[in-house]
Amino acid sequence: MGSIAPTTSGMQRKRVCVIGAGSTGLAALHELKEAGLDATAYEARGDIGGAWRFEQEAGECVLDLGHKEGFRLTSPGEGEPFGLSHPTPIYQGLRTNVPSTLMAFRGRPFPANTPLFPDAKTVETYLRETAADVSDHIVLNTRVTNLRWTKPEDGGEQKRWIVEVSNTVTKTSTLEQFDFVVVGNGHYSKPNLPSKEELDLSAWKGKVLHARWYREPGQFKDEVTPHNVLVVGNSASGYDITREVATMIHERRTAGDPTVEGRFVAQSFRSPSLLSFPFDSPDAKEYAKEIKLMPAIQRVEGKTVYFVDGQILENVDTILFATGYLYSFPFADPTSAPFNTHPLTLPLPGSTDLTSGRRVHHLDERQIFYLPDPTLALPLTHILIITFPFAQIQLRLVAARFSGRLEVPILPGIPEDYPEDRTPHLVPVPTEHDYTDAILRELGEGKDEFSKWCKVPGVNRDLRAGGKILRKALLGY
Repeated sequence: MGSIAPTTSGMQRKRVCVIGAGSTGLAALHELKEAGLDATAYEARGDIGGAWRFEQEAGECVLDLGHKEGFRLTSPGEGEPFGLSHPTPIYQGLRTNVPSTLMAFRGRPFPANTPLFPDAKTVETYLRETAADVSDHIVLNTRVTNLRWTKPEDGGEQKRWIVEVSNTVTKTSTLEQFDFVVVGNGHYSKPNLPSKEELDLSAWKGKVLHARWYREPGQFKDEVTPHNVLVVGNSASGYDITREVATMIHERRTAGDPTVEGRFVAQSFRSPSLLSFPFDSPDAKEYAKEIKLMPAIQRVEGKTVYFVDGQILENVDTILFATGYLYSFPFADPTSAPFNTHPLTLPLPGSTDLTSGRRVHHLDERQIFYLPDPTLALPLTHILIITFPFAQIQLRLVAARFSGRLEVPILPGIPEDYPEDRTPHLVPVPTEHDYTDAILRELGEGKDEFSKWCKVPGVNRDLRAGGKILRKALLGY
């Protein structure tokens, strides 16, 4: 089967709200449109692209040490209905960590001259081109601020969902009713930071940042003298930031710059990285000599950091947390049904916030549909996957179910008493391909390797498995 026929009934088309116009929102619009549904995407920013938009200025990072969760890092006005959007996580030197040939949406390859591991601007341009034929379904500068079930007193058509949207330009809010909702707000908004029990910063005298505010290594200096930076975390951004700062220091030291005397970058981590090569490996680059590899932090005082193994690092100017992000659904009204009894996330220790957490609750076995009400879909809660085609295939199933073209059984997924961590959302290689192949089989597709909706070809599985080695061969890291 090459495609699923759109709904042809003479009845009024069902309305679908899509939250966000990043890569997931765009994939949703394409699949919902093909299925004959009336979809509208609301995007808080002034343009599409979501997390892949590069913003040269990340803005101010505000440190709040008095928060009940321990400490918070936010942008001015963040969380306000008409406030500015938080900075995107894209930094100037970012290159994709999967080949572009695997990263593309099915049926929409990157241009032929695209590097195998392109920069963020190339990906942003690709998404802009992807949006061209659904742009009339996107409402920009409009933030979804509240989502709940419709109540009788709301009047109107009494569709399933009430969505409050706030226009950040006109400073006005309106209520809309929809039959279905697709959440595509991404998972790069609220920083995942240590609790006060894990790390007390009240005695810290240096600067504090999260990778969300990082743009390029030159920001770590006073006039011309580089800062001493401690990067906490060694996944994708933690690795890149450490590498870029170390490269800057090493190049200046090699050139005889006296301002780097005594300067260093350190990296603190708990376990080896799944996405990168160790800085202390035998074939590590020369810049790696600038990096101090440290274990987990025990405590901080002044500008001194004490580690769990007894080591001490003095004269640290900036601690940068490259510790990832929480799942965050600020629009999921915790005071109204259905989220008052079945929240999407549970609060972190010491917090009462029901709109963000370390895993997503009440999902079906595929981790797509909201178990209490499958008219709500939350694609792309999985991590360590190739996001564009993964979400596209999930959303193909969503569109088939929402349009009534396919009966999709909804069975319970992660047990509610499972520990509060991201483990159940991890989909390592090659499990991600097995997962999408299974979704395609549900759709009656994925039966060969020579069509748009074929099963994942063997060559793609091999390229995915060897992507980390290939990236190092081409980029050197």
